[in-house]
Amino acid sequence: MIDQLMTTGDVQVSDGDRAQIERKVAKLDKLLTNWDQDTVWIRVALKPRQKSEGVHALITVGIPGATLVTEEESESAVKAVGIAVDEMERELRKRKTRNEQRRRGPGVGEVLAAEQAAEPEEEDYAPPAEIR
Repeated sequence: MIDQLMTTGDVQVSDGDRAQIERKVAKLDKLLTNWDQDTVWIRVALKPRQKSEGVHALITVGIPGATLVTEEESESAVKAVGIAVDEMERELRKRKTRNEQRRRGPGVGEVLAAEQAAEPEEEDYAPPAEIR
């Protein structure tokens, strides 16, 4: 199980909203299977919006080699966390794809470019001399 922590600060969150937020954040667990579960953590912080009514949600995910952060403001805590989770999902998918590509090795385009670079240029070939 991934280490998760939710802090609400001065924001009042009902038990129902807290359960919805936890379900939304649990979607991130599926994307964190590539990393060792002991080294991954998720933090959710809810703060009151500074200038107007609403909530500021901050989601931080720690993976080996990086700490990813997404922020969102909305009228409700559930909506703000939902949007921030969607942004974090995109970032985690991008990182997961990047890691998989590194493990697989060079792609087809990179292999073709290397082969073309290894082949001598046409200028290096001289036409056969005519024998008289």
